[in-house]
Amino acid sequence: SPLEARIDSATLQDQDGDRITAEIDGDINGEDLTLEGWLAPASVLQHGGRLDHNLTLHAGAVTLVSSGTVAEITTLAEPDFSGHFTGPDIGKILADYSIPPMSQGAFDFKLDLATQDGWTVLDLDGDLGSMYIMANGRLDSLVKPDKGDVWLQLKGPDLEALGLALGVTGLVADPYEVTVDANLATGKLHFEEARLSTPSDHLDLTGDLTLSEGLPSSRLTVSLDSDELGRWAGLAGQPVLEFGAIDLDGVLQTDNSGELSIEAQANHFGSALGVKGGIGQIAGPYRPDLEVDFSSEHPSDLLKIFTQQDFPDFPLEIHGSFASNPEELRFRSVNITLDENSLLVDGHLNLAEQFAGSEFDLDLDIPDLFEFGRIWGTDGYPREPLRTRGRIEPQGKGLAFQLDDGNMGEVRLRVDGVIADLENPLGIDANFDVDLPGPAMINWLLPDIELPHGPITASGNLENLDDRTRLNSIRVQIGELIAKVDGEITYEFAYD
Repeated sequence: SPLEARIDSATLQDQDGDRITAEIDGDINGEDLTLEGWLAPASVLQHGGRLDHNLTLHAGAVTLVSSGTVAEITTLAEPDFSGHFTGPDIGKILADYSIPPMSQGAFDFKLDLATQDGWTVLDLDGDLGSMYIMANGRLDSLVKPDKGDVWLQLKGPDLEALGLALGVTGLVADPYEVTVDANLATGKLHFEEARLSTPSDHLDLTGDLTLSEGLPSSRLTVSLDSDELGRWAGLAGQPVLEFGAIDLDGVLQTDNSGELSIEAQANHFGSALGVKGGIGQIAGPYRPDLEVDFSSEHPSDLLKIFTQQDFPDFPLEIHGSFASNPEELRFRSVNITLDENSLLVDGHLNLAEQFAGSEFDLDLDIPDLFEFGRIWGTDGYPREPLRTRGRIEPQGKGLAFQLDDGNMGEVRLRVDGVIADLENPLGIDANFDVDLPGPAMINWLLPDIELPHGPITASGNLENLDDRTRLNSIRVQIGELIAKVDGEITYEFAYD
């Protein structure tokens, strides 16, 4: 609600430049308002310098008392100061000033600042109703300090409301406790302890921050335990989701040039993720170059959270290196294993020019095609192993591919070609060369045709012509039978 204030009378007296005395009466939001006291010297308001004061403010049942001295008001140097803020309900004050309801109830807030041996000594006993803040320590200066140590503890009923009051969205509406034990020296801020706790979450941080541009030569150790990480999705601007419990331990550090690196391990319901490597300058652009180790006994639920797609619930492992910059995404010896099936990937994806210049080398090993098909809900593949090496290269809307060494049991396969448009995957230009030991290997493709016995070889070229495919120099040999084919296959199809 808007703040409404009225001044009924005000008396200010300058006592020969030595001090100013004040008496003010009025009204604020329907409550009686009075201010009385003095400050000296009178010139401090215009020229700065030493300030002595003793002021008492009453606003209804709320009282604010401030008294003491500051050697230099512009820098708050050498303070000897006491403040006391009391009232029956902090919730009413928050509502009057349109501050989120982070606390309620009677409050009694005390702050003392004193100068001892060149230090500003802090003592804060902050009873703010259902929120409580306590702090003590010492600093060489209240403005841009260079050294000191501070201990602080903050407790409250609603972390979300506190975040909104500070301009932070996405926090959880749980009771919380924050503890910080830190010291400052020679341009470094050292956290002996920094902890945020809710009934379901614990975040701990220790280490050092170098207080200069880019935070060079800094190192922080982070530990996180959460019963439900998805409750915090709002911090990333995402809707709250069901993710499950997680525990994470890691180290963030920068070298002397400000290059950021990470080493972390996270665990989630039988899944584990390890990450190690460089990220880039803190100010950006980020250029992550990371070694990744991921394993999961039951990956389906986890992957569905990120992809909204169903995934087979078989053991999954991913090991390898990933590097990214604004121009490309690079894969180095990335080994993907699903159950007993593996795919090794090396290559890079050009993120500009419709992926022109991208290429991937692939090494696929499937011990049993029949079982592999069943993983994806498909029956009928032959009970044969499939092992192949090849290369793919994105080209415009399509894909160039080369299969150098493919074998399925005793079947040998060599193919190279181009799919002009992946939205029409049957539009293939390809050269192929296939060797089969006998018809049993393809009976699953042609169950209603009885083929003669003997080895089978096939070679030739397929040429895509939009609505048809041209067969060029096709040669098929089954035992002693040889067939040569040139012609066209016309087909109709539609894609939703």
